[in-house]
Amino acid sequence: SSLIVNGTATGNFKYYKYLNSSNWHLLSAPIGGQVYNDAFVTDNSIDPGTSNNRAIGTYTTSNDQWNYMQVGDADATFSQGKGYAVKKSTVGSIEFSGSIKTNDLEIPLVAAGNGFRLIGNPYLSPITSASILNRSDSALDTKTIWIWDQSANSGEGAYLAKVEDDNWNIAPAQGFFVQADADAGD
Repeated sequence: SSLIVNGTATGNFKYYKYLNSSNWHLLSAPIGGQVYNDAFVTDNSIDPGTSNNRAIGTYTTSNDQWNYMQVGDADATFSQGKGYAVKKSTVGSIEFSGSIKTNDLEIPLVAAGNGFRLIGNPYLSPITSASILNRSDSALDTKTIWIWDQSANSGEGAYLAKVEDDNWNIAPAQGFFVQADADAGD
């Protein structure tokens, strides 16, 4: 489903993102204000992970490393437009609750590390890869987005490159990588 608001929207919205496997997925919050903590992990059947790591991770561009939520971490809030790696212990939905974005969102890209930034669709409607790549041309190394396909490579998963000409539909809550050029930008 899709929701496009021309104007303003007030109130509390809920969005359920269905994950069709217990493999890793790249997500972005389509709703602003959703907190993640130990209760969120339990309520949404997020994989408890190994050791103290929970299966919610962020990607740090400057050192090209994943950082995972830890058991007992203080409440954190999903940022709209930022990408997250998430793995559920069972097939099913993740619930996001909060406000919706009705205006443009600029996401800063930095030329640190290898320049990769995990971002995502912050809206309740699809956006196209061409619209992102055309508007961000001066900040990107190449007009490419990388989508994680957890079913590729015989179920091991792989990143699939989507270029401007693919004009691929990026679903609500879909996370993906882009790569900044040396000048970076938004």
